[in-house]
Amino acid sequence: TDFHYLPLKSLSLEKETLFAKEVESQNAQGDAYDALRVELAAASKLDTGDDESYLENLLGAMQRTTWSVPSAYYHSLPDISLYDHSRMTSALAVALAEKTPAEIEKLHGAVQHQFWGKLEKGDDALLNEPALLLIGGDISGVQNFIYTISSKQAAKTLRGRSFYLQLLTEAILRYVLHELELPYTNVIYSGGGHFFLLAPLSAKEKFDEIQKNVSRKLLKHHGTALYLALGKSEVSAMDLQEGNFPVAWNRMYSDLNRAKKQKYTELGAEFHEAVFLPKEHGGNQEKICAICGTESENLKKFKDDDSVEEYKRCALCASFAEDFGKQLPKTLFVGIGFIEPKENKREDAFSALREFGVMVELAPKNESEIRFREKAERAVIWALDDLKKEQSFPTVKDVPTAHTTRYTVNSIPMHTNDLPIDFDELKEKSEGVYRLGVLRMDVDDLGKIFKDGLGDLASLSRMATLSFQTTLFFEGWLKKICEKEGKEKDKNRKNRIYAVYAGGDDLFLIGPWNLMPSLAQDIANDWAEYTGHNPDIHISGGVAFIGGKYPVYQAADDAEKMLNEAKGKTGKNAFAFLDYTWYWDEFAEINKNFELIRGIVEGDKGPKAIMQTLRELTVQKTDSLEKDEKLLFGPWIWQGMYRIMRMIEREKNKEVKEKLQKIQTNRNKENYKNLESWGTSARWAQVYTRKSKKENR
Repeated sequence: TDFHYLPLKSLSLEKETLFAKEVESQNAQGDAYDALRVELAAASKLDTGDDESYLENLLGAMQRTTWSVPSAYYHSLPDISLYDHSRMTSALAVALAEKTPAEIEKLHGAVQHQFWGKLEKGDDALLNEPALLLIGGDISGVQNFIYTISSKQAAKTLRGRSFYLQLLTEAILRYVLHELELPYTNVIYSGGGHFFLLAPLSAKEKFDEIQKNVSRKLLKHHGTALYLALGKSEVSAMDLQEGNFPVAWNRMYSDLNRAKKQKYTELGAEFHEAVFLPKEHGGNQEKICAICGTESENLKKFKDDDSVEEYKRCALCASFAEDFGKQLPKTLFVGIGFIEPKENKREDAFSALREFGVMVELAPKNESEIRFREKAERAVIWALDDLKKEQSFPTVKDVPTAHTTRYTVNSIPMHTNDLPIDFDELKEKSEGVYRLGVLRMDVDDLGKIFKDGLGDLASLSRMATLSFQTTLFFEGWLKKICEKEGKEKDKNRKNRIYAVYAGGDDLFLIGPWNLMPSLAQDIANDWAEYTGHNPDIHISGGVAFIGGKYPVYQAADDAEKMLNEAKGKTGKNAFAFLDYTWYWDEFAEINKNFELIRGIVEGDKGPKAIMQTLRELTVQKTDSLEKDEKLLFGPWIWQGMYRIMRMIEREKNKEVKEKLQKIQTNRNKENYKNLESWGTSARWAQVYTRKSKKENR
């Protein structure tokens, strides 16, 4: 087996840094370790102002410098990073800290005896008794919350809503940590509306009250649109042995799923009063937000940048559009300020976050200081991208502050005047038919990979490493794929791709339809390379075509149906496009054939009839096989040979003639078995070369 290794480099969104390669020489490794050690030492000397900020700053520095440093090498498989090993060791130490030194010593002795295969009396009971708590959180309703809006200001609002959910997940996680008095090192994973953490066994005593409080806060600010389910599982020392941890993980997930099926039962009659009792107002169209459709007493008039028509929107939607959606493209730093949680009225996004003890401020690249609305107890500043040499983190005056990197796919097409390009304008940038492409993708069977993929090697640290590496691709490297520039118009995505959502293991992207096939293929190819071409770790996707004013929720549903079509294919690892589903290697061939057909018909060089001919032959074959699926030969074979041969004979352009001959040769060689793929390539070429009338745009 050829082993490949992550380069010993400080974390950055560069291919030569993120993607595994052949092992470096001993001298090169030594130099790399020295450079990383110097960088880590410099970061660890930063005076943050208090212990908790120092710890979180050190965690961020270790993520940057030790993410690819193996935690162990000799006599060990070097597949766990020093970063993940260290933070999980710290999490275990905190979770076990409530035990007495004598209890810890006895438990440690039992673990040692088990490791050497020399169990003593009482060891078995010690190893199997609960030692700590695994907690999982899952925010449900995320998709509906993001997508169920009108098309008004969709380009501004969508990304703002998505980013707010990222912030809300962080705020709730921070609230749980605050209530349990745990440091951030105890977080195993956070992203995509989920989080997982380790806690002491005593956390069970506060667990139900935390669930109630979070439910009350979300119900106040978001009604029943968003709900946090919390699940837990007791973990023993034996559960932490290699190969055993997925069992505890599955117990936690079972409890989490139980909580999701019994929403709001923790609130009892309080929920009934909040949701079902008649209000003093209701049914007043004058009080309906034009964006989200909910009723609000706090509506303000607004109008689109290019429109004279006025609408009314609620404070929450206004903050998604103006404070987040409009500001995000210019944002490099996000300041998170922590303060004691406080009861708040239902107003904008900031009031909801403040309820959990979190304040947020967005800062552009040249911002030198972040000012919060209230005096923060401490703060952490996220850098959403790699910093250039001349850039540095802004300060927060008189507040203990930590620095970390939180990659975010911040892709929103913008005008030169810093206003977002709306979806109607983005549609106009497409080739051929004026349509947008909506792309959805996610990793196939990721839950099964976590459950069974690591086999006997499964451990807490390995699952933490798997989570971190997956997040790094979807929240980091995907940013580079979306911003890729190219000389060919179908490969240049600069300022053309709108990232509605990218996190965890899935994505939702919108752009001119003709850019989406190559974008999807690049994501699949890079994911395969990123995972070392592991045949069991792959991704599926689907793309739907929509108009500019098409409802966002319907576009999301259409793309999800296409994604489900791809995942319904045997073995998955597929892409649904133009009503057919293909494995990625098949789609790569379809792309080649599309380019061949396009080269024939574009610019009126050759016969456009080739496109319709291939499509008609495909339909003829498909209809025949529906009547008799065992049919091997049919009229599509000889009709295809005759019709294409006639085109070749009539064609005077030598280049076009050669391309037509390639199609004919390929068809003869394959005996028209892959005709369906040629039909898809021909349809692709049709929509690409068709010129839409202005009224149909």
